[in-house]
Amino acid sequence: MQRPNAPILHVFVLMLGLLAVPLGVLLWRQVFETMPADELAVLRLVHRQLGEEFVEARDPKELMLAAIQGMVKGIDRHGEFVVPKEVAAFEAEQLEGTYEGIGVMPVPGVAPITVQSPLSASPAERVGLQVGDRILAVDGKDLGAVSPDDAVARAAELLRGPAGSKVLLRIARGDAEPFDVEIERGNVPEPKVKWARLLDREGRLGYVFVVGFQRGVADELIAAVRALETEAGGSLGGLIVDLRFNGGGILTEAVSIANAFLREGRIVSLHRRDVEIERHDARADRCHWPELPLVVLVNERSASASEVLTGALQDHARAGVVGTKTYGKASVQSIFSFRNRAFRLKITTARYQTPKGRDIDGEGGVAPGGNPHAPNGGGIAPDLEAPIDRALFRRLENELDAPEVPAAYRAAVAVLAERLGFTPRQAPGLELDLQLAKALAALRQRVAEASGR
Repeated sequence: MQRPNAPILHVFVLMLGLLAVPLGVLLWRQVFETMPADELAVLRLVHRQLGEEFVEARDPKELMLAAIQGMVKGIDRHGEFVVPKEVAAFEAEQLEGTYEGIGVMPVPGVAPITVQSPLSASPAERVGLQVGDRILAVDGKDLGAVSPDDAVARAAELLRGPAGSKVLLRIARGDAEPFDVEIERGNVPEPKVKWARLLDREGRLGYVFVVGFQRGVADELIAAVRALETEAGGSLGGLIVDLRFNGGGILTEAVSIANAFLREGRIVSLHRRDVEIERHDARADRCHWPELPLVVLVNERSASASEVLTGALQDHARAGVVGTKTYGKASVQSIFSFRNRAFRLKITTARYQTPKGRDIDGEGGVAPGGNPHAPNGGGIAPDLEAPIDRALFRRLENELDAPEVPAAYRAAVAVLAERLGFTPRQAPGLELDLQLAKALAALRQRVAEASGR
């Protein structure tokens, strides 16, 4: 459903989201005229008093921005007023899943700063930086004194910067004479689907970890599953979709992924003030794997769009859910833009329900007052509990979040790792990841049930 003259993109956010709605000057004036006169007078008085009497001088514009930010936060815990200078980075990170820099993965614990690999489609890759290149200086600053322990942090500090800015690197490659390379920083895409692999080659059982629901993640996941099918010899016997630590993102991406596994039926519905305002149903022409045995792996940090996907697959008995109870965030944040205004405004505009009408809101296990649909604290309960201790939780979070070497560079990185004595980052194996081991056992059971054994 769309509002007249206002195209809408809904986003589920633990930390993420975007909705651009161009609004006319007339609407802006109408909103302004509804503001209460007495409170506006108070705002002027407080603004003047702070400007004149506060112990430290403050820019009057900064005071007003602080007032606006306080108003948004005072009513909406997920709301945010994004000032103009932060809009570009905000939209790049939250909508696209990118960051600003050159896009290299340094070798940990090695000095001088050494390129483990460029990231795919990054400025570093475009100018031809290679695995094993050593960065001797940045913008004339000699890095010879950087200790191995500080190398990665120093690289991040010096190499990241606003898109469009330039940085000059002094590079040593093999035994050749050092040379200079100028790189224009840009938006570096980070993978949204990681660690795709076959956990059981004989059974053709695959695994994908979904980092977040930024733009393009549905296409990325479909491509990853297709690649696993090819690796498995043409088809998969089953698949684990890992949504642990996934705080959400764009609604339409979650709907698209759900539709890839659902041929028909409701995926999610959106409600405002007890009225359904939007619904999303599966379409048969967008379903790729209607019968592929599935397990979804979740934990207490799986939120928002992750819960939309989990709830849809669980309500339709399309997937088994393994792990721990999800976060319980059923609110929808939208980000508004205004004509001739450079800021962004993110506010909660709706709540969602799963196909069976479940309202799972109750963030962090705390049920909101009077919510009849979340009497036990909100969230989605797994079909199979798989609790772990906090130490393992933190270790899994770090290892799953670690950068993955792009496939094109893995052979060269393996050679570099042997020479320098480091181990490239890998996804945690079954011997460490007890939740994944339990999910694999559950998937094998679903495969056996599907085949009638």
